[in-house]
Amino acid sequence: MTTKATTPTTSMPVKADAEKPRRCFIPKTDIVETPTEFVAEIDLPGARREDTDVSFENGALRIHARVEIPERTSTRSLWREFQVGDFYRSFEVHEALDAERIGASLEDGVLRVTLPKAAAATARKILVESK
Repeated sequence: MTTKATTPTTSMPVKADAEKPRRCFIPKTDIVETPTEFVAEIDLPGARREDTDVSFENGALRIHARVEIPERTSTRSLWREFQVGDFYRSFEVHEALDAERIGASLEDGVLRVTLPKAAAATARKILVESK
């Protein structure tokens, strides 16, 4: 898959709806290729399925996840290094894909996106006939 990773198209920090600006992080991503598909694994620690959006339009795969600060009512923070905000990543895809069959699943903070190759793009063996 020929991809070009792009940085968030909005300036950081991003503004979410009518709220105050939020930090935006670019998640680490691995992409592998099999004979029939590409698979992207994107680290989204703390993200929930209902707060994660994946879209593919005009050759661009876009991932956006919103992570909220965990509520702590009975404790007080003495030290805080964990930063919370949005995850955003975009890839330009220059391969023929079957967009109707693109799938995504989120497990243990890792988003797995499968991008099936279009039938015309998969390698196949051609039978040579004799006459």
